[in-house]
Formats: sequence, structure tokens, C-alpha cells
Amino acid sequence: LRLKGGHRVALVVFAARPSLVVPLTTDHTHLTAKLAELDAEHPPPDVRPTDESRSGTRIGAALKAAVEAHDPRFLGFQHVVLFSDGDDPVDDREWETGVTAARLAGVPVHVVGFGDPDRETPLFRDGKPVEFADKWAASRLREDVLKAVASAAADGAPDYTPARKDAPRMADFVRTRIEAAPPRDLPDDALPQPKDRAVWFLAGGLLCLTI
Repeated sequence: LRLKGGHRVALVVFAARPSLVVPLTTDHTHLTAKLAELDAEHPPPDVRPTDESRSGTRIGAALKAAVEAHDPRFLGFQHVVLFSDGDDPVDDREWETGVTAARLAGVPVHVVGFGDPDRETPLFRDGKPVEFADKWAASRLREDVLKAVASAAADGAPDYTPARKDAPRMADFVRTRIEAAPPRDLPDDALPQPKDRAVWFLAGGLLCLTI
């Protein structure tokens, strides 16, 4: 995306709550910098559980936030890519609310699953286990949940990529799913334009000159 440019990307991170970390932007360097700042051991305060939180993983709320982050003028040229292990401690199908929001908005949801589907494994960062509430954080890939999200959100075949414990080939995804789509120009008049306030300074200068 950085090399070719042209595409706007937003970043939503989530745990018990979603947070729009980067609104839609063509500044992919800024997006990369924000990704690098994320720390699994010290997540942003906006995503942490509250007294009312039922779970530490709210996929539905995250999908709704991602849909709302889109520009409503460009329906049909939008995508949501969900990266998750699908491991929601509260099995209440909360993800259905996000799928419904995506379908109503006409935004396809592509799902990439991470983790081990066979067993619960500790999470590591920089070679060290991540601790949460004085114990190691662990995860198990729930492919049944993620396939259900992909199936319900798709108009055709479910769009689910089982990355599991490998790095997903997202460059291929961009080439085949994003670049292959017809382009849509963002007209200049749609961008926020700076207001010309130079007359204020000219008026002040004229006043000083007159005095």
C-alpha cells in the first residue's frame, strides 16, 4: 500500500471495547508507526474492560466500529479485514451484531485467523510470555467462530484465511482483492480545504501602517 499509494486505510484495535486508533488516511507511514506503538501487555485504556464489560473480546463491537470508520460516499469500494483468534470467553454470539452492521452497510468482511486450533497456547511478545492479571495470557484459535463470521458476512463463499501460526500473505490479498477492484477517485472538493484568513493579517498591517 505504501509503494502504490491511493488507498485509504483505518485501524481499529479491540479487546473488551473497540478503539479507532487511526481514522481513514493515505499516510501509511503513520499507520505503520501506530501499529508499532501497540503493546499487548499495555493495551490502550479505551479497549480495556469496564465494570459493565461481559467479555474481553468483543468482535461484534469491533466490526461495527470498523464499518462506521468508512466514508459513506464510497459504497462498494470498501473492505474490512478482521485479524483475530476468535477466542471470546463469553460465547454469546456477540459477533452477529457486527456482521449485521457490515451487511447492512454493504461492506465485505475478510477474516484472518491466528493461533493454534488444537490447543490453548501462551502468547509471546519478543520471545517472552505476555502476562495479564498475574498469569500468562493464553489463546486458542476458534476457527468455528471466525468461519461463521466470514460466512455470515459474505454474499458468496466465506472469505476466511487460516493463517494459524504463520504470517498471512496479505500482499497477495491486496493484489487480488483490493487492486483488482475498479478504482474510485476522491474528488478534490471532497477534501477539507483550508480557509483563507490572510485578510486578517493584511487588515492588521494596514491598521498599523495607518497609525
